[in-house]
Amino acid sequence: MNKSRSAVAPADFRERLDFWRDACGLPTILHERMHRLRVWRNASEHHDHRRWRTDGPKGVAEFEALVKQIHAGVAELERRG
Repeated sequence: MNKSRSAVAPADFRERLDFWRDACGLPTILHERMHRLRVWRNASEHHDHRRWRTDGPKGVAEFEALVKQIHAGVAELERRG
C-alpha cells in the first residue's frame, strides 16, 4: 500500500482494511479474504465460541487455504509496485 497514505489510515484494523480498499485500491477479493481472517482471529482471541462455530474455519485445510490466498494476493500487489 502507499506509504504516504498509511499516516491517514484509521487505527482500527477493520476500518483500515476498508480504507485500503476504498482509498488505495485494495482488490475486493483480497479485502474480503482479509476480513474473514480478521473475524477468525477475533473469535479466537476473544474466546467467542459461538462466533467461532458459525464463522470460523471448518478445519485446518480451510485456514491454510485462506492464508495462502491472502499471501498470493499480497505478493501480486507487491509485484505491481
